[in-house]
Amino acid sequence: MASTQPTSSPTTSTYTVSVPGSYGWQLLLEMDNTTGKEYVTEHTVATSMHISRRSAVAKIIRTLREDNKEFRSRTEAVGSLRFVDFTSQFETGFIQHNSLLAELSMHDEEDFEMDKNQYVSEKITVPAGERFTLYQLRFDGLGSSAVFNTKSSSPRTIPAGRIECMVEVEAVPPGPPPAAPGPIPEGKYALRTYHGTFVSAKPGGEGASVDLQASCGGFEEWTLVRIRGSIYGLRSCHGTYLRAWPGGEGAKLDLQVDKHNWDAMGWEQFTIVPITKDRFGIRSCHGTYIRACPEGKLDLQVDKHNWASMAWEHIAFQDLQI
Repeated sequence: MASTQPTSSPTTSTYTVSVPGSYGWQLLLEMDNTTGKEYVTEHTVATSMHISRRSAVAKIIRTLREDNKEFRSRTEAVGSLRFVDFTSQFETGFIQHNSLLAELSMHDEEDFEMDKNQYVSEKITVPAGERFTLYQLRFDGLGSSAVFNTKSSSPRTIPAGRIECMVEVEAVPPGPPPAAPGPIPEGKYALRTYHGTFVSAKPGGEGASVDLQASCGGFEEWTLVRIRGSIYGLRSCHGTYLRAWPGGEGAKLDLQVDKHNWDAMGWEQFTIVPITKDRFGIRSCHGTYIRACPEGKLDLQVDKHNWASMAWEHIAFQDLQI
């Protein structure tokens, strides 16, 4: 990566960076000397709109992270960073043990070789004490003209065939690892899916079915039975337990009678994994997650290790205990 010598004013320093092998893209980096905040503008006029941007974007981020020692040495935050983009889509910052776990996210608009509004993420671990800079890039205006708000809040139009973005990276004081959420209390809950539907248990014995319903009634009432730690059984209003079958994507969920012995009920044990303050993933003993499909089907999905691409696996526990 080649860069120019910085040009400075009393308030800002500006760097221009050319990224080899990235279709001629250039990065313009500006640092506010008063606040220490850095801004990135990345721009080019694309000569071919059908080339894959996924690899090029990832290459730019890796180049900044691994090769640009100058920018890395100017970043003072150690142990914790907050990434903020101008669309307020993301705020990301984690501490895991003695390392910083950072998530690099790219937002894809039309004319990418992926579905519109799909997110692509890459996770890295940086040793504690290392100084570095990460940039989170948001792209607009690929297929048609689009309005983009700049740092000065003056909207301007991005013409079709141009890629531009500006992202703020702000350092926050390092802190201790966030405390792990405690186990969910035992009791009666409705399981509300990402689509607003509810997990419903049909009456019957072993093999009785489960599906999704638009409203919450008696069949949508579940009792959380804690086995140990974050592992629970999910007992229906009929006294049967939710059971996960082995297999990958699309594997079956149904109900099993109570055998009164958890050693004999392995497929009926689920780990509740916190995603946000009020949303959880429900992981089976096979490592798959409960998935709610929009057409009303309930099944299992493999772990994609990325909650942004597993929205249908988000479950909220609606407390029914009055």
